[in-house]
Amino acid sequence: MVSDQTQGIKSTSFYLQWIEWGLILFGLVTLTITESYQPYVTLGVLSLLISVGLRSLRTKMIIQPTGLELPFLFFLSSALVASWLAYDHNTSYLQFARILSIPILFYALCASNMTVMRWVSTGLVILAAILAIYWPIQHDFIFEPAKFQTIQSLGLWINQNFPRVIYTELTGPSIHSNVAAGVLALCIPFGIAMIFISWTSKHRFATLAFVLIIILIVFGLILTSSRGAWMSVIVVGVLACLVWLQRTLFPSPKGQLIFWTLVILTGTLLLLATVLTGNLDRVLGYIPGPTGTLRSRSVLWHEGLGLVRDYFFTGSGLMTFWLVHPIYAMLIQVPFLAHVHNTYLEIWIEQGIFGELAIVIGALVVIRWFWRALSQRDTYLLGWAGLAAVAIVAIHGLVDVIFYVERTLPLIGVVLGFSWWASNTYPSIKKKVSLSSRFTFAIYLVAIGMVSIILSFFYKPILSLLYSNLAAIQQTRIELTQYDPKHFDNPTLDQVRQASDLQPVKTSFLRALSFNKTNLTSLQRMTDISMSLADYDLALSFIQSAWNAGYDDNVTRLLRGDVLVAHFDPDTAANIVTGLTWAEGRLWYQAYYRYARNNDYPRSISAYQAVYLINPQNPQAADILEEAQRQMSP
Repeated sequence: MVSDQTQGIKSTSFYLQWIEWGLILFGLVTLTITESYQPYVTLGVLSLLISVGLRSLRTKMIIQPTGLELPFLFFLSSALVASWLAYDHNTSYLQFARILSIPILFYALCASNMTVMRWVSTGLVILAAILAIYWPIQHDFIFEPAKFQTIQSLGLWINQNFPRVIYTELTGPSIHSNVAAGVLALCIPFGIAMIFISWTSKHRFATLAFVLIIILIVFGLILTSSRGAWMSVIVVGVLACLVWLQRTLFPSPKGQLIFWTLVILTGTLLLLATVLTGNLDRVLGYIPGPTGTLRSRSVLWHEGLGLVRDYFFTGSGLMTFWLVHPIYAMLIQVPFLAHVHNTYLEIWIEQGIFGELAIVIGALVVIRWFWRALSQRDTYLLGWAGLAAVAIVAIHGLVDVIFYVERTLPLIGVVLGFSWWASNTYPSIKKKVSLSSRFTFAIYLVAIGMVSIILSFFYKPILSLLYSNLAAIQQTRIELTQYDPKHFDNPTLDQVRQASDLQPVKTSFLRALSFNKTNLTSLQRMTDISMSLADYDLALSFIQSAWNAGYDDNVTRLLRGDVLVAHFDPDTAANIVTGLTWAEGRLWYQAYYRYARNNDYPRSISAYQAVYLINPQNPQAADILEEAQRQMSP
């Protein structure tokens, strides 16, 4: 009787588990087939939440303790705030739903048995194989050529030999090469793990199938020409060899500590040497913009750090970088890049300090899983695959944003779930969770103490930063809900500001300056707003304060050039902004849209003079300047 009852419970648990995964798959489909919030996304979110209820019923736990509880809480909370603050709720709510799927997938995998884990791993590998076939067929190598000639020739051959009939019948989404590469790279460790699992299980056909699939995935990865993905796979491959070496030759705790200390020191020295010798941009390559302009990642990251300062606490809002970046960090009127090409910087820009703090604490937790796995004799092979996948994602994230702003974001929950199993088995969960909880509690106490000390000594600069953050968010929501970059000339950003009530914004910026008179965000934003409102004397006072404080970044230089042009000093203005990428185009734009269209012809002439001084070889500038001066002459 007891045996029958036990068997019934196991059977019920089995069915609940598969229903749970069916609901998860349905939810993931609804979140990934669209790029804006649709009514069916709500059904997908409900499906994911119902799966959580089924898992709680099956495991008798609401949340299984893993160490990632606080990081998830920080990340979800900051994402929820950022979704509400975003100027475009249609995309920000979808982004939040995708973020919500990460912990749901993670805890689902933590509470799954090895059979489910193998099915999920197999599904990942098969999907990667499909992607490895789909991507090169749907990719146009003429419009978006590969970075290397050999790969480009092979891509053109694929386009030529797979007729356009096939290409046009593929109605799925167009996938960027870096996104495809990131997904393919992530799945390689799982394919390798499944080869070994099939081999040890004496499933020779499955082993051969997985070998062929891995070859196909690697071939697809090569075709993407993604150096970031290649780099991440190579580095993780080296790390895997080091793990094997340490576990074989230095298995003791002391040997483990010494070995990995030397590895970290060597890696740090190599990185410092690359940075200090000025080879970082050469290694990372340059990013092509929509106009064909090439930008180094270091320049882009510097602009991103400016946005971090502007939205330090709250972030600018989910899915806002693409427009916030050109308007406030580059001072141009149209979008330039979709993301900042660094995942950690992108998260801080859009979700603020708490989103970034979640990433840091979460990374420490994963490192602890890795450290425990190194000292264990028996470690799940799929757990090692999960750790390798997390490392690939983390390294690739240093130079690109592959998952955070893409429909592939839920995959992060999958790889985290597998990596948790690298150092956990069911009989030892309770003991390890207890140790992890103590360690985590100690970290939180130290963090709270450090924050308290910082607040007591630097509360005025922090208050200044808080007020400028709130003002920047107010300004962004007011301006970018009305401004349409597709029609940047109607209305112009100046016209949006003139028609809006920016008094609360200006009050907050001035409040920030009362706590710190050199708050750069407030000085720059107030200068820009004053120029749009034609208050040129006020603009001069703000930008001069920034200049006197020693700020000479690109935004400050561009704004000072604008102000000097408005005060009829084109010679000095041209001298300050010469060499900056967008200086000539911005002044040309202002000469007509800011001044000539408002009948301010003297300042229009001043702007054209600055354009001519920056580039005397521009014949159009010379002709327009001559015509404007002729019309102004009595």
